[in-house]
Amino acid sequence: MDAAELREMSDEQLELELKNTTESLFRLRIQAQTERLDAPSELRRHRRLVACIKTIQAERDLGSSLNVSAQFVRRSNGTPLTGSEYRAKLFDKNVFVKDPIVEAELDKNGQVRFTCNLKDENQRESFAKLFKEQPQVYIVLEKDSKAVFRSSPHAIRRKRERAAVKLGTFKV
Repeated sequence: MDAAELREMSDEQLELELKNTTESLFRLRIQAQTERLDAPSELRRHRRLVACIKTIQAERDLGSSLNVSAQFVRRSNGTPLTGSEYRAKLFDKNVFVKDPIVEAELDKNGQVRFTCNLKDENQRESFAKLFKEQPQVYIVLEKDSKAVFRSSPHAIRRKRERAAVKLGTFKV
């Protein structure tokens, strides 16, 4: 079985194939210790198949999330914005619906980290264009449910299959 055939399989089929191949590899190793193997190359083939399956599973997991982070500081003195009254929302500029993709609170350092799980049905619908074209996201910072800051749109350039974007520090 080659990588192209494995990539066409569903996650469940891959998991089953991994289980079967691992069991076969175990039996081959036992057989190699107790008696002579008919085809010693089968050990190598099974090891490579296990590695290929695990690689494909890892690629699928990597492509399933988008991580965006930013930091907010006071314009006057550069100290981090903190407190439960602050809430940040991440939006996709290219989507007509103005619902946020995800929301998060600022931590004690004034940082916000958004993690969009694209396996989650709601977030995938909100951010469906991520894999088709280059999205542009922006952040709205709210204080007591009133918008106090809106960033300019930032294009997300995907490297490999994982998107991790640091938008930088914003003075509010």
